[in-house]
Amino acid sequence: MVSDFSYGLLELNLCPDIEGEGDGKMWKFLGIWAKNRMEWTVSLLSTMKYAITAVGFFDAMSAEQVEFIFN
Repeated sequence: MVSDFSYGLLELNLCPDIEGEGDGKMWKFLGIWAKNRMEWTVSLLSTMKYAITAVGFFDAMSAEQVEFIFN
């Protein structure tokens, strides 16, 4: 499941390269908004396979907090 999901992330370009501010490094991010369950773990492990930074979102976050993270 992890291999299939991680391959899909790359094949569908859901985590495009983004240049870091000032350092010139390239980064990939994936926002995960899900309940604590197996699929969340599969998503997290998939990001680790290809050095994608996972960003967790949670139901308890306010709209302002989510907007801040998106920006």
